[in-house]
Amino acid sequence: MLLKNTIYSSINSTLRFFSSALLYIIIARALGVEEFGRFMFALSFTGIFLIFVDYGFNLLIVKEVSQKPEWLVNLAGHIINAKIFLSVLLTVILFITLKVLKYPNETIIIVGILWLSSIFYSFGFFFNNVFRGLNQFQYETYPTILLNAIQFFVVVIFLMLGYKTLSVAIAYLLARVFYFSYSAYLLSSKVSKISIAYNLSESIKSLKIALPYGIHAILATLYFQIDTLFLSYFKGNVEVGYYQAAMRILMATMIVYEVIVSAFFPVIGKYIKDDREKFEKYALLLNKIVIYTGLVLGIGVFTFSKPLINFLYGVKYENSVIIMQILSIVIFLRFLGAGYGLFMTVADGQKFRAIGVSMSVIVSVAFNLILIPKYGAIGAAIASLITHIFLVLFYVYYYLKMRGKFYENYNCS
Repeated sequence: MLLKNTIYSSINSTLRFFSSALLYIIIARALGVEEFGRFMFALSFTGIFLIFVDYGFNLLIVKEVSQKPEWLVNLAGHIINAKIFLSVLLTVILFITLKVLKYPNETIIIVGILWLSSIFYSFGFFFNNVFRGLNQFQYETYPTILLNAIQFFVVVIFLMLGYKTLSVAIAYLLARVFYFSYSAYLLSSKVSKISIAYNLSESIKSLKIALPYGIHAILATLYFQIDTLFLSYFKGNVEVGYYQAAMRILMATMIVYEVIVSAFFPVIGKYIKDDREKFEKYALLLNKIVIYTGLVLGIGVFTFSKPLINFLYGVKYENSVIIMQILSIVIFLRFLGAGYGLFMTVADGQKFRAIGVSMSVIVSVAFNLILIPKYGAIGAAIASLITHIFLVLFYVYYYLKMRGKFYENYNCS
């Protein structure tokens, strides 16, 4: 089961690489530093609002369905209702925010198109996480192939025809509409038809159930995206372009992180309450894999930062090299904290993750406000490094604190 999950998760994440890291490289070269910065600001801005729509539902559905598959239909229906409610509410807030901040109309249009595409993606990705909880990773793979193929080729064709940022946003929208449609079809045909009749009381109930997951997911995104918003506000699109060029490489390494964690999540979630021996075996294996992998990737990216940036983006992005070297340490820290964070989730310690990420957001905001006005993108990278050091230390502390209590409570054998 673990091998099968790993294979399919690897396929899915490798495909996402082409729609993220590789595609961003092509976009960065075609649009130039400033327009690339505008596009990445729009993605980051919509990403912050989107996480309120996701609300941690993806983690919740995988955990609950892996342990109680009979709850699937009712739980999924209630979550979909909640996501519809949040989508409408956040759309209104997003456009009000853009107007208050007085962004130009061209930027508002790009953000609006990417926002709509993000909503389609959010629902499609949620449908696919149902299959993860059921250990049917193969049904996540098919729509992922469709999404990445359409997104990659349409963007490349538009750029070859000389179209710019607005057309790239439209290409994202087209691909994600197809992704949503196919994901909904698979869920309906392979699992069950899910009721989408809107019910406000059920939506509110689902939001309460998922609150610890939602807080963690929202704050985790904030401390990963807030730096881009501050850079855009204080320094403009050029600094955003340099920073995001380096950040895209970091995010590409997170594909490996996602493959590992996604494969272990349903397995560890299954055994943590039923079989202590197997849980210990897989938890130890997970920690070894993520630590060694993070160390290799971090050292590799640090050592080859300059040739990597020049090869991928060209010499006009050379200011991204020192940013990439700082972020290479963040790569290792992300992998180092993976096992501890996953344990806290499956051991019903999500509220502690939410506390940790809440404190990390405060750290991130404070250091970004201090460092970005003076040092620009380099300051944002340093702030990210400090934030990740704090979060990993928090995870390790609470892991050690929770571990003994968890075994006392469940008395696994």
